Amino acid sequence: MRCGTELYRESRLSLQSWLALTWGALAVFCLANYFPVARLSMQGQTLQATLLDALVMTWQQGAWLVALPATLFTFFFPLGQILFAMWALQCIRKRRLPGDFRYGLRMLEVLSHWSMVPVLLLGILVAMVKLGDLAVLHIGEGLWAFGALSVLLTILTRMSAYRLWRYAEEAGLVRRSGEGLIWPGRLPRARRAVVFRTCRCQVSCVVAVAVRGFIFASRIFATVSGHC
Repeated sequence: MRCGTELYRESRLSLQSWLALTWGALAVFCLANYFPVARLSMQGQTLQATLLDALVMTWQQGAWLVALPATLFTFFFPLGQILFAMWALQCIRKRRLPGDFRYGLRMLEVLSHWSMVPVLLLGILVAMVKLGDLAVLHIGEGLWAFGALSVLLTILTRMSAYRLWRYAEEAGLVRRSGEGLIWPGRLPRARRAVVFRTCRCQVSCVVAVAVRGFIFASRIFATVSGHC
């Protein structure tokens, strides 16, 4: 390893600041799913739909292969990321770690990688541009909330399982940093190659999910325009 290589950067935010950020992300998540994403006007009729309404309409149209993964990647996984982060921070703040704390951190690490709210936001914007010549589109409050949620979730990705374990270590709740977590650098060379191949497979899956996100956003506005 070369000298001067950055291995870890300490966060400037305190534990209370991260906790406040998670509460803010949860509030914005509720607003984004409560208010309509867009309003569509065509032939004198106006229709508005939230993300959950669009998911239900997509399912009713028979496109369950699009509706099911979109529900996971744009609703349940982001919500799980926020809730698991809030749970871990509350456990550290109360200085009481449950026996399944390390498994909760692993789940948080997985959910943070599969939260696709920014992909959804980009897909909706592209679909709105393409449908701009067919109908009058108005940006709803939910779309602005999704933009703010994308920023907050991007910031929350910096609060990884390793960082939370460091907070627990500084609080004297664990013996050493990284105990119970599996990192590729600590694995044997054969298993490390397997991990790297798995990472390449995950990149391919992310690309496939991104394509699904664009298809899903297009189906949303196509379905909404069909009901208008």
